Amino acid sequence: MSSFNPEYDSYSSQCCTSYFSIPTVSGLVNRQDGYYRQAKEEIDSTLAQSMAQLSFEERQMGQEDLHGVSEAIVEDKAHIDGCLKDLDLQLDSIKHGSDYEMAETMDSFHVRDRGFRLSFLRSNRYNAKNAAKQMLNFFNMKRQLFGREKLTKEITFSDLSEDDKDCLKTGCMQILQTTDRAGRQILFQCPGLRQFKTVENELRARFYICMCLWKSEDTQRKGMVYVTYAIGRFQDKMNGAGFVETTKLIMAFPLYIAGIHRCTDHVTHFILGKTSLGMMPMSTRARTKYHLGSDQECQYILSTYGIPRQTLPLDPMTNEPKLNGFLVWYNQQQWKEVENGSQIVTGAFLRPRANDVLFVSSQTMNNAGNDLLRTLVRKRYDDYDLVSNEKKTAISDEIISEIKRNGGRFLKQDALEGSWKEVDVNEIRRKTKQMLRNYRHKLSNRSKANPVAHHRIAAKAITLDQVHPNDILFGTPTSKNHEGNILLRQVVRDLASEYDSATRAGKTQLTELIMRQSREMGSRFLKQSTIDANRWEALPDDVARSKISKLFRNIRRSSKPT
Repeated sequence: MSSFNPEYDSYSSQCCTSYFSIPTVSGLVNRQDGYYRQAKEEIDSTLAQSMAQLSFEERQMGQEDLHGVSEAIVEDKAHIDGCLKDLDLQLDSIKHGSDYEMAETMDSFHVRDRGFRLSFLRSNRYNAKNAAKQMLNFFNMKRQLFGREKLTKEITFSDLSEDDKDCLKTGCMQILQTTDRAGRQILFQCPGLRQFKTVENELRARFYICMCLWKSEDTQRKGMVYVTYAIGRFQDKMNGAGFVETTKLIMAFPLYIAGIHRCTDHVTHFILGKTSLGMMPMSTRARTKYHLGSDQECQYILSTYGIPRQTLPLDPMTNEPKLNGFLVWYNQQQWKEVENGSQIVTGAFLRPRANDVLFVSSQTMNNAGNDLLRTLVRKRYDDYDLVSNEKKTAISDEIISEIKRNGGRFLKQDALEGSWKEVDVNEIRRKTKQMLRNYRHKLSNRSKANPVAHHRIAAKAITLDQVHPNDILFGTPTSKNHEGNILLRQVVRDLASEYDSATRAGKTQLTELIMRQSREMGSRFLKQSTIDANRWEALPDDVARSKISKLFRNIRRSSKPT
């Protein structure tokens, strides 16, 4: 996807002016209204003209992307190397006096990072000229929103102001928890939920959302799908404010848009649609669809493009917005701030999380994922020592599966570049078997030297020693002041009204959602050992759910008038 073209500025202003001049009367909703028919015909004509200017292959690719049936991209190293060289040449020819050039002088390592540049090539399907233009627009947008000092820094949750966070928390834009049928992330926008003090608040919140999408190399390769839902009560309450700036931001971000779906039942959204189309390159217009009708009609049409009804954050009976999952995600962005900052690694956009297993040459890693792996090895080493080679492989696979069920990945750091890569399954199995053998030999040597110490180690094999800031603790009077406990209470307070109105099954689902997503962020539910006050034990799932349910009940009691 190419970047925003400034030549459309005047066109965009004219369209927005016409939007605000249209009378907002109930008759405009009628599908036979003249405004409606005219706007629809103009958009259809624009899309048809755009398609006519593309080659057959481009039109075919656009349709395949829209329906989620395009083939996965296979990157050839020689081709990528050639594209990166072309990108360097294009940048050298246009960078003079740009914010990109400023960033290059500030931190050339960041700007010239292979993974960083490759993301712009992926966004533009390896068109170096378009990628270079997009890079300049990206740095220009970043400086305008966050200032010069953030040009070469990753934008984190803490970089947002309180007004930015309030805008983000409305849920007017959110990354859906499930993907479309092609496995692509969906960015969902509900204009009727928009609230902000200034347009800049919303733009910074949008930038942060895009950063979250951008971090996934899988999303870089597959692209993302953009859905705007402006039907009935979800019509834009901010009168289109910031629409042009928002489109510029989306065009400047290195995310390949595989499909754009705009759902509406009102003429005014078509006027904004004309503005949007005028700011898009031809290839993006070929992947854009306008869906006209009621909630039921538009949701059915979306399902034909691989976006099932249950994927949307809407109540199936009332079509009211469902923000439970989004609010959990929102609060977990704060949890990331208490993780070890050294785990946020620049490079190929694969950043370790607390529950990942990290392999670093000549280093022992103490994050939650490695702790869990060592715990599982201690639990299974006796079984491993007594079985056949075939069953040894089965045991190692069970350990690997448990790590993945906990939301962990197996990552290895490149010794030269410092970037992280996922480890091949055969290498994971080999490393796990080696850890089992090493632990067996270690205990064997210790037992020869001190049989009593060996017995104590085995007795404590299921406990967890290290407490992380985002763990959730139970069993001591001071546990409520732990960072993880404070954040959990905040999540519970945000979802208290949904919990109270839910059925019994709905309450269980909500507590399981909180527990699962907490663990995906590396949080553990721990209870102080009754034998040793300096040690902690993991709570079973049913006990953890019971603790979360109790928190909801306590919040409800404390809110009742006395």
